[in-house]
Amino acid sequence: MWWEHYGRLAAYVRERGGIPAQNESREARVLYRWVENQRRNHDAGTLTPDRVEALNVLGE
Repeated sequence: MWWEHYGRLAAYVRERGGIPAQNESREARVLYRWVENQRRNHDAGTLTPDRVEALNVLGE
């Protein structure tokens, strides 16, 4: 499930050039909330290193 969401986010970033804004569209809103949850997981120390690296690649 995590990698499925990640794939959708990666496709969005490739197509639009950046992380979605909250109010762009329904799809963007869903992805925005997912990214926010990943940030919270990271802050809590529960995001695995492979997932941290995968997300960091999108931000480069």
